[in-house]
Formats: sequence, structure tokens, C-alpha cells
Amino acid sequence: MLAVFLLSGLWHGAGWTFVIWGGLHGFYLVCGRLTMPLRQRLWAAMGVSDKTSALRRVGGALVTFHLVTFAWIFFRSADLGAALTVVRRIAAFDTDLGVFGAVELWSAGALVAVLAAAHWLQSRPGGRVGRFPAAVRWAAYAALALAALNLRPAFQAPFMYMQF
Repeated sequence: MLAVFLLSGLWHGAGWTFVIWGGLHGFYLVCGRLTMPLRQRLWAAMGVSDKTSALRRVGGALVTFHLVTFAWIFFRSADLGAALTVVRRIAAFDTDLGVFGAVELWSAGALVAVLAAAHWLQSRPGGRVGRFPAAVRWAAYAALALAALNLRPAFQAPFMYMQF
């Protein structure tokens, strides 16, 4: 499994950052398989053995999101030095990552939380969001999308695959 993901990293680009990106995804899968019995015992000890429980779904989604986002640091960095600088700054809780300030990062986090809550409310049987008229829901979605666009960095990064 690890070899397949290392090769997928090379397929995306000829650089160490892409190899690390692929390797991290493979490492995550290998670790997931190896730790599955331990995680099952931990969930059972916590009284959450049902795989469809909200706690397990939300917990799994949060862990997956953060692991994949961490791997994307390497995918999107210009070189290994830049990627490691970002990782060091994250490890030191340095909020000045050069693109967004602390206010923008917290605002984006809050926006993601609102969108996640809207999705959760919509997906529940008899969900509250679905009770609003379609025009109100779509106006809210458009406002959230515009807010997300306003949080983007001032510079425009070129489309990655056009660089080859």
C-alpha cells in the first residue's frame, strides 16, 4: 500500500514534496490498518462500539481532515524547505504563516463550523434547515460562499498542473 502511494506522489510531480505527500497518505493507511484492533478496543472501552455513532463519525472526519490537510502542506509547497518551514511554524503555534493572519484563520474556521452545522442539520431526519424556503437557504449558502471568497489570499496561485 505504501509503495502505491509513493508512486502516486511521483505521478503528481517529480519532487520530494510530492513523494512525501504520497508517502504520508500511504503511511496513514498502514497505520490505520495496524492500529484498528487497538482503536476498536478504545472505542468499546469508551462505550462507543457502534461505528455509525455521531462521536465516531465526527471524530473520524476530524482526524482525516487534519491528516490530509497536513499532507497537503507538502503537495502545495514550492520545495521541501518551504514545507518544513510551514510545519515548524505550525508546531510552534505561529499563526503568521505568510498568507493569512490569525483573524482570517479563525474566521475561516468559524465559517467551516457553520457549514458543517448546516450540513448536519440538513442531513438529520426532519432536519431544521430543510424547513426554510429554498430561496432563504440558497441566499444563506450564497452569503457563506461569498464570505469564503473574501477570506482567500490576495495573490492568485497558478493552477498547479499548468506548471509542468
